Amino acid sequence: METHHLPQRVAHAVNLTAMVVLAATGFYLHRPAAYGQMGTIRYVHYVAAFVLLANLALRIYYAFLGRYRDYWEFKPNVRSLPQQVKYYLFLSNKDAKQGLYNPLQRLAYLAVILMIILQALTGFAMGWPQGTMSFLVGWLGLAEIRSIHYLFTWLFITFLVIHLYLVFTESPQAFWEMFTGRQRKESRSVGKNMAHERI
Repeated sequence: METHHLPQRVAHAVNLTAMVVLAATGFYLHRPAAYGQMGTIRYVHYVAAFVLLANLALRIYYAFLGRYRDYWEFKPNVRSLPQQVKYYLFLSNKDAKQGLYNPLQRLAYLAVILMIILQALTGFAMGWPQGTMSFLVGWLGLAEIRSIHYLFTWLFITFLVIHLYLVFTESPQAFWEMFTGRQRKESRSVGKNMAHERI
């Protein structure tokens, strides 16, 4: 059974790679160890940003118009949020997951899209403060924009840590499924029994 099709897996891998490169180069630009490398690091940072934005645009296109459309998997389900929170707090053994993602995952993935866009806007404003984004610099101020950009970097890192924690604690087989695209036979029965074992 194929849970994640190739375009989805490629988009996921590109997102991860671009975000790691952006975080690493971003921290270097924030506190440079050698100023002679600033031009190269800044160039890599911007390339990774454009790759991330292009990948986001292609992923959104695929979600609505691709061969295996999956936009409904990300539709918010606010009514089930309290149940999912109770499940994560070990107050219930009933998971509110519908389809591939639970209500909190859906909100988190939509929030990531918004964060990518906001991070890009603040990044471009810092890179070209006198250019197209000058209105943003004039509205917020360059120091404030830098602080927002730095804050969102930590939000991305926090999301990644929580994302990995939940993958390995809730459904570790999903980690390999994101690479292979196929659900292993033994993982199907494990997935079905996980909710019954939750206390």
